[in-house]
Amino acid sequence: MTVAAGDSIFTIVHGHQWRRNGAMQWWQGHTFNGGAPGASHFLCHGHWHAFDMETTGNRTRICGATFEGASAWFEEKTGGTAKKGAVIFTSLAGEFADLSIV
Repeated sequence: MTVAAGDSIFTIVHGHQWRRNGAMQWWQGHTFNGGAPGASHFLCHGHWHAFDMETTGNRTRICGATFEGASAWFEEKTGGTAKKGAVIFTSLAGEFADLSIV
């Protein structure tokens, strides 16, 4: 889903569409092929059970933290558990500010 909020554009997806380190390539494909995510400033997703962020140029990918706090699958795969919470930030003209996990 790609939506405008104020003067920033967000694409929200689950995150299963790519493997780790593949989000920017997925996003580039949509940009090249004229897909709606191509206009976005922010690509927001979950799926990885832990907060993560990546920036390239004026594009920001944010993986939200999890609310569950403990995932048997995540713990078996990584040996750890993720910090639970919600990612909150403000945006202005495609730039983020005041990012935190609460």
